[in-house]
Amino acid sequence: MPKYWVNRSLQANTSHEALVREYSLTSLDALKSTLTYTCKLNTIGDKLRSKFIKLSATNRTLEQLSCHPRHSIFACWLRTMAGIFMSNTDANAYLEMYHMHVVDRSQLAYLLGEPEARANGINEQSINSTLHSFGRAIDIGAGDGGVTLELAPLFSEIVATEASQSCVDAIARKGIEVVHTQDLNAFPSNRYDVVMCFNVLDRCSCPQDLIFDMHRLAVQETGRIILAVALPFRPYVECGPMGKKCPPEQDLKLNSRASWEEAVNEFVEKILTPNKLEVLSFSRVPYLCQGDVDSPYYVLDDAVFVLRPVI
Repeated sequence: MPKYWVNRSLQANTSHEALVREYSLTSLDALKSTLTYTCKLNTIGDKLRSKFIKLSATNRTLEQLSCHPRHSIFACWLRTMAGIFMSNTDANAYLEMYHMHVVDRSQLAYLLGEPEARANGINEQSINSTLHSFGRAIDIGAGDGGVTLELAPLFSEIVATEASQSCVDAIARKGIEVVHTQDLNAFPSNRYDVVMCFNVLDRCSCPQDLIFDMHRLAVQETGRIILAVALPFRPYVECGPMGKKCPPEQDLKLNSRASWEEAVNEFVEKILTPNKLEVLSFSRVPYLCQGDVDSPYYVLDDAVFVLRPVI
């Protein structure tokens, strides 16, 4: 398992925790009882509290975990060997290991929908009515493209960007248009109806520049930004093989020891609001990673924000 996940995730480091995660894969109800989608609303700021949208695990969540069973000892050894010569990200994409899952298309359609459309909750069966209905999208730092592929049917057009060549190759194999770059200046302003950025902010060296680019790329006022970030915020910037880590060039100066709720309050107050990003809604979502010999899967606590860029 990549070191940054082991250090940060709620590891199944006891036999009891491992058994709980094994059990959670037996049914959707079992998975729902294990994963955390709730928060302590009384500790969320007054202005934010009413914007919390509670999600829950879906059949697609269970399917994603079941379709990617834990890696064998041999696969883990192979991954360790590859990590001697390339970064964690490149090694995972090259070997097609440690697939990630954040939200599925029914959950994202629910978050992007109008408030009145959310009255009856998520309806996985009615997802066809929302296909291609959310316009043009860009997925920044798309990883191996698994999340992009899951969400692509919601949009009339989608393009992914990636800095890792191994990830670019993996995305291209999935039939998704992809641009190999970490410089977003070549992309025109006010172009995308939806700008997506899933768990990239803590992995890039210049997160402030990335936030600026997301604001610039989205259609002003009517565009939406979907930003997922693991909280509390703990940067992990790769800079070579053997899991080598570098300090980010831009430090957001966020409290890495805060609770999830405290981290949400701080992130909105210090990062989103000053950068003219209005929070329309936010959710707590488990950021899931395919497991290995130590655990059936790994999980971090994500905040998924639906944002509106304001002038």
